[in-house]
This record gives sequence, C-alpha cells and structure tokens, in this order.
Amino acid sequence: MSIPFTVRQALHDDIWQRADSSAADEILRNLRVPDSATFFEFFTTFAGPFGSKSFGHELLDLYEQKESIATNTEAVRSEFGFPNRYLVVSNLLGHSVLVYDIESEKVYDVDFEGGDQMLLKGSLNPSWNSWEEFLCEYFG
Repeated sequence: MSIPFTVRQALHDDIWQRADSSAADEILRNLRVPDSATFFEFFTTFAGPFGSKSFGHELLDLYEQKESIATNTEAVRSEFGFPNRYLVVSNLLGHSVLVYDIESEKVYDVDFEGGDQMLLKGSLNPSWNSWEEFLCEYFG
C-alpha cells in the first residue's frame, strides 16, 4: 500500500514536507516499523503535528516536537507495559490515545479505563483496519 492520493492532496503544502527524512528513517527503524509499511512512508514524507476537522485527537509528529510519537510511546511502554508492537500516534484526549499496531497495521482508539487492558489481551477491536483507512478518515 501507499499514502492515499486524498491524503497527499491534503498535505501538499510545503509546511507538511519533512526536511530530513534520514532522521525519521532511523527513528522508525529503531521503533521496528517495517520500511514497506505506509506508516513508514508517511512519516518519512510528512512532518506534523497534524490537526483534523473531524477528530479531536492531534496526530503527532514522529520526533520533532516535545510531545511526539517517540515520547508518548515511551511513556505508555514504561507506565502501562505496552509491548514494542504498539506506537502511540496521538495526544491524550479524554483519557484515550490513538495507537498504531506495527504488526497488523491497524489503528485503535484506546482509553485508559479498561481499553488498555483489552488491547494488551487482544480483545479490543480496531477502530480502523489499516493505517491508510485511518489517514483517509483523519484527513478526509
């Protein structure tokens, strides 16, 4: 898969273009994101954070902000025991975050009032069945 055309259109302005894709590439590899994943392509191409007209959650940048995918992922790994397969891709909003699963490429809306435990047990249903589906809805 690749970044959907509608998402590329939404982010066509130079402000969203990542200036240094090599740093993003290194961070994504350290997070164990396969370079064949659309997630990898998205974050080596675009820099955030990103807002949405239809979502309250802010889609974070990979690393260039104080609050980032790298920092929020590390926080939930140390506080809640999330395994390496899960990346926190959003800010905390109403006790929930958006989580990307590296292995399945699905995206979850995870609350910390039981949803986190359901995710860890494998019983939480994904909110989006792919990163591409999530991106289309987020930027749509």
